[in-house]
Amino acid sequence: MNTDRKRIFRWAALLSYIPAFIYIHWYVAPGLEYDRLLNERWGNLLFTVLFIAGVECFADRLGLSHKELTRQTARDGRAVSGSSFESIFFAGCAVLMSLATVIWRIQPEEIGVMQVLMWHFTMVYYVLCRTGMLAAGRTGILFLLDAFEGLVVLPWSGIFLRFVSIFSRAQKSGEKSGAPAEEAEKSPEEAAARSERLKKAGILAISIFAALVVCLTAWKELLGVSDAFASFGQGLADLIERILTVDFMEEFFETYLPEFLASIPVGAWLFGLVGGSLKREKTPVSDAEFSENTRRYHMFPAYSAYIVLGALIAVYVLFFAVSAADLFQKLGNGGGLFSRAALLERVDVYAAASGAIKGFWQLVRIVLLNFTVLMGFCLFSDVPLWENRKTRIFVTVLFGFAAAFALIAAYRLFVLYLYLFGPTPRRILSGWIICVLLLWCVLTLIRFYRKIPAVRIGILAAALSFTVLCLIPVSRICF
Repeated sequence: MNTDRKRIFRWAALLSYIPAFIYIHWYVAPGLEYDRLLNERWGNLLFTVLFIAGVECFADRLGLSHKELTRQTARDGRAVSGSSFESIFFAGCAVLMSLATVIWRIQPEEIGVMQVLMWHFTMVYYVLCRTGMLAAGRTGILFLLDAFEGLVVLPWSGIFLRFVSIFSRAQKSGEKSGAPAEEAEKSPEEAAARSERLKKAGILAISIFAALVVCLTAWKELLGVSDAFASFGQGLADLIERILTVDFMEEFFETYLPEFLASIPVGAWLFGLVGGSLKREKTPVSDAEFSENTRRYHMFPAYSAYIVLGALIAVYVLFFAVSAADLFQKLGNGGGLFSRAALLERVDVYAAASGAIKGFWQLVRIVLLNFTVLMGFCLFSDVPLWENRKTRIFVTVLFGFAAAFALIAAYRLFVLYLYLFGPTPRRILSGWIICVLLLWCVLTLIRFYRKIPAVRIGILAAALSFTVLCLIPVSRICF
């Protein structure tokens, strides 16, 4: 690393203490006391803005501007390829989530927990996008691998990078990389330079002392000339006296010092993520490397897909046949399915509650099972399912059933539960999950026949929709 890059890393490492302390003081510590959280909710927004601004400045100073990010190689030779749009998109989502906590505070119940987790992950994912550390250069099928690298690999592998960046000595221009430090210190040029530095330090110390004496003398004389200046001086003296009081020192040692110490590992983790990403010459695992390393696992022929997918489809057909008969027997046809009065007559509140909750999670697990099966065949099938005509028909039918399951879950939640008995934070969050899963099923079905970035669209849509959900006053709607 050259001298200029070391200097940039050193300043970034020193400045990283500020957002880390803000995160602990105004975000983590207030969460331990709910009353403080209600009064000091600006810390989330302040940290978000400072952190994003710091990452932008850090990357720009190292030559990784938004324009360079979209190219294959940046000015410093890093083999990066990224999406400027995605870094701006996720930065905007993080800022809006933070703004939502200022306007409405953290949402109640499970939405609040999800809001905190999604905000943290959005900040991490923004760093990956901004530093060009996504495996494929943009959001795609390797999203889970990118998430693992952003949460584990990059920050923990660079956990000591801030310490090294601050205390590492920059190599002098006259030094050779292989020369011992003792020989460089014994050279006449080094001795002359050290003497000059000591001389300048002595002159600076004398000048500061002289300025202090002169200013104190002038201050003392001017106190008797103006009453306003004398009042200002007395107020300043009182402020200094309050700072040096026992109460302030007790608050410092009981509150600020422990929070600062707690912010040190947080800042080291964050700097490991950002600095470690910017220091790397390439991503931990690229999409080409992932494809090459998993090539030997593509061993299952098409008939394996026929067996697995065919068995699942048979179970789903049987389920729909039995469920449809039971549904029409209990609720009837036509308006009875959607009339609120008819539903209230036929549906018991406890049955609706238990049925909606139980059915929701079961159907969600079924949809996720289908996606797991699809991912498994993407990794282990010798030919992608959508490239073989027969397997494409099987997988189309499978995700047609997945979409149908999502619609059933939506009907149970929105009609038999939320429509009849009103919204709650848990029901609203469940509705968002169902809508996202339904969108993913539709995008997957389209991807089987059209080459669209289905994974990218699905993830961006989920992030944007949840950001909008955070901006909705759920607590006022439900209570």
